[in-house]
Amino acid sequence: IILPMGAQSQGFTINVMGGANSIHEAEVLSEVAIAPNPVNDVLTLSLNSTRSGPLLVDVLDVTGKLIHQQRASLITGANTLRLDLSHLEAGSYLVRLNADGTIRTERFVRGY
Repeated sequence: IILPMGAQSQGFTINVMGGANSIHEAEVLSEVAIAPNPVNDVLTLSLNSTRSGPLLVDVLDVTGKLIHQQRASLITGANTLRLDLSHLEAGSYLVRLNADGTIRTERFVRGY
């Protein structure tokens, strides 16, 4: 709504209840890197975390089907995880990181 100069609106209030916001999410997991991409057998996942705690790593196919799941513990600062993905067929996949409700998704390719 555009108001003429000097006019006042009635105003309104928006209440946001629960859930993480995008600012919070960006702060928890940062500098996420996947190497090599494409991956042949072992994918190395590097990331920084602003807090320690559990991390759930899901590997999904392009239809969203869960293919592989791994749990890890984050430390504050730099973290490195290795995922053995030699059982995957060649193709495109997603890795979904869930750190206490903060979710980050990255794409990778399993080579031939």
